[in-house]
Amino acid sequence: MNTDSNRALLACILVLAATTALAEQGVDRAVGGATETITSPARIFDGIQEETDQHGAIGVVTGSLKGGANAAGQAVKGAANIGVGVLEAMTSPLRK
Repeated sequence: MNTDSNRALLACILVLAATTALAEQGVDRAVGGATETITSPARIFDGIQEETDQHGAIGVVTGSLKGGANAAGQAVKGAANIGVGVLEAMTSPLRK
């Protein structure tokens, strides 16, 4: 192989490695988003626990509301990260 062929091969390998790294970042973001979405209901129980520790029995009511709001926020954030991660993974070959 001549020098030009070696350089072309090296360039192809570098582009492939960079594209794979970008796709991996998107997949990592999507997996993290799925984890956030799946674990979001636990925020309800966390809210109840925190509020009952601070306010006694009434904390069950306030903790359900506060924990529910936190769970909804985490689920929305997780779903957004899933969507962004999938788009990043799909478009990574086009960005490099």
